[in-house]
Amino acid sequence: MAGTSSRSPIVLSDDDEPADPAAQTPPVEGSGDDEQVPRPEWLPDGFDVGVYRTGNGTPYRYYVCAVGGFEFNYEFEVLEYVSSGALGRAVEANATLEDKTTLQGKYEWLRDKPPWVMEIRAGGKNMSKLFKFYAHLDRGVRVASKDDVIRYINESKIAECPYDECDTSCEDNIIAQLQFRIAGLPPGWVKETAFRKCSDGIRKDSVK
Repeated sequence: MAGTSSRSPIVLSDDDEPADPAAQTPPVEGSGDDEQVPRPEWLPDGFDVGVYRTGNGTPYRYYVCAVGGFEFNYEFEVLEYVSSGALGRAVEANATLEDKTTLQGKYEWLRDKPPWVMEIRAGGKNMSKLFKFYAHLDRGVRVASKDDVIRYINESKIAECPYDECDTSCEDNIIAQLQFRIAGLPPGWVKETAFRKCSDGIRKDSVK
């Protein structure tokens, strides 16, 4: 998947497409680690060139999207990524991080803490009130503020819940969970998982 350190292609190769990086990516001349890698004329703005080495030490180019952080092995992958509009969407999404009036900008700090999500729950009389929590889903920890998240990370201390009207012991009253760091997607994207009660349990629908 694109965006991983394995530098595997973002597009599944057809039978007619080369499986070996050497088939489309020529070896880089020279072997010095400090050598500056020439930038191909076809490479669009917003991409950088890097070098990785195979098991026998042969250096090959790869291409990095500076906005999304995705890595590509081949020219056709880069051009397909740009022509699909994905680069433009990544630029727009990244811009929201600078705007603190947006959801992405206001909660950008959660991107640096990927196990944590924002959780909205119902509570109070007739479930008419909404309460916000920050939840570490892997550990089942829920706290009510950014300061409580930092305290748990630094001191492993769980702050007492300040909301007597909201039950956090089950999923029955969860309205939604928002994830601000999503594998395979550039900064600025938010994944929302909506919770709905059904006859056979809780249904979870995710949108990005």
